[in-house]
Amino acid sequence: LCKSMLLPQLRRLAPLAYRGLSSQSAAAVPNSTPLQQTVTVVPGDGVFPELLDATKQVLKAAGAPLAYEQVYVSDVNRSLSQPLDTLMESIQRNKVALMGIMSHPTYGSDLASSSMRLRRKLDMFASCVNVRSMPGITSRHKSINLVIIREQTEGEYSALEHETVPGVVESLKIVTRKNSERIAKFAFDYAVKNGRKRVTAVHKANIMKLGDGLFLESCKEPSFPSSAKMLRNSARLLQNSSVIAGRFRRSLSDMAFTLASPGEVFYRSAKVRQVDVPTLTGSIGVLANHVPLLGCLKPGVVSVHEEDGSIKKYFVSSGSVTINDDSSVQILAEELASLAQLDPAAARDGLAKAQQAANAATDELSRAEATVEVEAFEAVIKALDENK
Repeated sequence: LCKSMLLPQLRRLAPLAYRGLSSQSAAAVPNSTPLQQTVTVVPGDGVFPELLDATKQVLKAAGAPLAYEQVYVSDVNRSLSQPLDTLMESIQRNKVALMGIMSHPTYGSDLASSSMRLRRKLDMFASCVNVRSMPGITSRHKSINLVIIREQTEGEYSALEHETVPGVVESLKIVTRKNSERIAKFAFDYAVKNGRKRVTAVHKANIMKLGDGLFLESCKEPSFPSSAKMLRNSARLLQNSSVIAGRFRRSLSDMAFTLASPGEVFYRSAKVRQVDVPTLTGSIGVLANHVPLLGCLKPGVVSVHEEDGSIKKYFVSSGSVTINDDSSVQILAEELASLAQLDPAAARDGLAKAQQAANAATDELSRAEATVEVEAFEAVIKALDENK
């Protein structure tokens, strides 16, 4: 079971296979190969030391070039536990950790467990758990394929409790807009990167109207209120176009490229060599036969490499990029303009006005809209400066 769960994730390590893997601590392997990655190991409590031993055997069988540095931290075996700072230093040094669950006494101990303090110090705000049915394993429910993402630094994890009078305990649930928006963005980014079609926000806003209400509002509030509608309209127009329909007759070695905004279509199923696209997860260079992808644009420059070797550059504010398995590529942008059409002086003037609007905003919506304008103008100025 352990091997069948881990091997799919370990296949990428096969090219780095290194024989002679040691399970000793990193300090005991001074002559380790440069290809080895040292991993901090926290055995945890209960059955987890045995599970981690089995995990290391699977990693060794996969040929993963790993060395291990073990740090034991526990809230139930304090006499054997090493300081939490020692674990922090190890994780920060090695950049990767393999951890078993650390048990925490239910009553009569510190409110914040070692796990909670570690999360806060490393700002590990998102817990991401994959729940998937596995072939050959009988279970009550079939065809399960879920990803549960949970904010784990505030809310019920605030660890703020006190007994006001004997027999009366108050527990404080802290919810902030900043962290609610951060976990919501993490969930939506994960969905886009991994081809998920739906994000469900689980809340209790009908009872906790302010706390969970703020979280729910953060999940619902879009960055560009009108963008989604305009992009859907653009996509609908393009899908109904006979030119776009003709892309299926192309060879897969050709890229059918479409670039459009709600008011204008710049390319319609055109044959180009390459397209460089700015996305929220980083800039990507798209060639024919690129792996399918659905991404969100960020303000920046789209560079189109023509068949004749020329390069045309366009500024996009936001939108989406879709790469299909038939080598067709569609970029739908909320705002789109050739760099040659942009005026640096006007962009700087627009930035100054947007900054003034942001400073003068009296409500969250106005401040958010002004902040978006500031970021867009800053991206325009940066694009013009880099492409003089």
